[in-house]
Amino acid sequence: HIPDNYLSPQTDAVMAVAMVPVWVHCIKKVRATLDREHMAFLGICAAFSFLLMMFNVPLPGGTRGESATSAVPLRQESLQRFGGALIALLLGPEAAAIAVSVALALQALLFGDGGILSFGANCFNMAFVLPFAAAIVFRALNSRLHDKS
Repeated sequence: HIPDNYLSPQTDAVMAVAMVPVWVHCIKKVRATLDREHMAFLGICAAFSFLLMMFNVPLPGGTRGESATSAVPLRQESLQRFGGALIALLLGPEAAAIAVSVALALQALLFGDGGILSFGANCFNMAFVLPFAAAIVFRALNSRLHDKS
């Protein structure tokens, strides 16, 4: 997660504004494609993503992923990347963007993890780029593997 005051307020504002059309598109797409049962599953996926983001994964050598040049600790988010990609493959990248955004909002508001000012930047990185990139890579690999078999 990007903590508060790590990026400039202008960058935080631009990233938050950039996420608004993404959220609008994702909400429209999810409402049009998911039924009630899958909406409940989306809630479970959001809780799963929240749970995975709460784990602090240690790095080799006994450290926690602290930056040597900064007093700001940087956490390794490999489990979160796995969760966001899995949700994107199960329900689609739009649903994953909503689930991860909800998990990031809860973390920022309840635990101060990431930060409220940097919420837009965190959502851009983890709720937009991550699920859509995972879906694109999966579709490319899947079509390539099915062509050869």
